[in-house]
Amino acid sequence: MPNQILEEKLDYLKLGYIKENYNQLTSIAAKKKLSHIDFLDNIISDEVEAKKDKASIRRIKQARFPYIKTLDAFDWTHPKKNKS
Repeated sequence: MPNQILEEKLDYLKLGYIKENYNQLTSIAAKKKLSHIDFLDNIISDEVEAKKDKASIRRIKQARFPYIKTLDAFDWTHPKKNKS
């Protein structure tokens, strides 16, 4: 029951990453013996990164690129410089 109430509050606040991962993150924090402040900082930082990632993905979809090219797929040898 307490988890259901917590999850409803996280839904209301739109904190999806925390909702999906709080059990695992609290276990990790307990093992590492993190302070409450460090735990909050970690879990909020993770939520921020998740939101940034989702925003980037959403913007890429909205741009309607014909295909997505990552830096790994980029041909760094082209164009070659002409030696004069």
